Amino acid sequence: MALNHAFRSTLWAQRAWALALLGRQEEAREAIDEASQLSLKPDGDLSAIRWAFVSRLEWQRLADTCWLSGMALLALNAADKAREHFEDGSHADPKGKYGSLCRKQLALM
Repeated sequence: MALNHAFRSTLWAQRAWALALLGRQEEAREAIDEASQLSLKPDGDLSAIRWAFVSRLEWQRLADTCWLSGMALLALNAADKAREHFEDGSHADPKGKYGSLCRKQLALM
């Protein structure tokens, strides 16, 4: 994942959460879709060998995007989809801030 894509995915996820909190559901869902397209996931299009070389910052960005998208989905009353994002974020950043935030949300669900 290019760092530029990782940064942009986080921005789209932030936008999604803000739009969801404002009640702009359709726009929030579109922003979640955009964030998901910009971020790669371990089961995505990269081989296992290449994932071993993804930088720590990129994993943190992925977890941040997952957490923000999950929070947006919670605001949209889509708990099942939110759970998937929190699980992905927890796996992407197992020892970091965003992985921890994802695990806290999972515990609350």
